[in-house]
Amino acid sequence: MNSAITHRHVIVRLLNGPIYQEDLDLWSRLGAEWEKIKGHFLEMGMDVARDDTAGYAYVRQREEDSAEDENWEDEASAPLPRVLRRTRLSYHQTIFMVLLREELMRFEQNQEEGDHLYRSSLDLIELMLPYYPELHDEKKVHRQISGLINK
Repeated sequence: MNSAITHRHVIVRLLNGPIYQEDLDLWSRLGAEWEKIKGHFLEMGMDVARDDTAGYAYVRQREEDSAEDENWEDEASAPLPRVLRRTRLSYHQTIFMVLLREELMRFEQNQEEGDHLYRSSLDLIELMLPYYPELHDEKKVHRQISGLINK
């Protein structure tokens, strides 16, 4: 473990995105100072989700009871504002995520192709085509699906 990497590095990195087990310095610091890091995010109204078997950790906003939010004037402190913004997915984005998850589950069950799952853009386009209405402009559909892939 690199001693130059502190719990503060882990906190900043978690605010920017997930930490994976492959990043040995951050991952080992996360494990070594788990309680301190978890406590920091609890103070901010957030939880740290950590899955040691899958090898990743990320932060998520704690869900407050909406009834508590409305009646906060009766209590000693106001509810905390959201730190992470919610992003609604479109219909096609949701379908795409579900299909990718199914592909990953199939890959993990078979586990014959190697350690990583790779799919070409053409494979992903073919996977998504049934979920688009039949349009006369095939190039437009391909552009829309390519946009999903690039997001």
